[in-house]
Amino acid sequence: MHHNLALAGRQGHTTQDDRWDALTSAQKTVLFGLYKYGYKLLLVNHRKGEPYAVVANGFELGTLDPSGKMSFNSTELLSSNC
Repeated sequence: MHHNLALAGRQGHTTQDDRWDALTSAQKTVLFGLYKYGYKLLLVNHRKGEPYAVVANGFELGTLDPSGKMSFNSTELLSSNC
């Protein structure tokens, strides 16, 4: 089993640790607080070299900008500039 996880990592799959490491300290602080409410980090998009985290709590999606500001704006979530 451990071998399969190591192999998956070599095939370009992103792990939760990789996503966490890509966040700014402000995003990590906010996300740590959001974990208490059931939010999970789904992915990290880079826009103009800056990480934007996409988080979810059930069907509710949001983004965290590099400064840690939370947004539930669907236009921002679906932006083609990601």
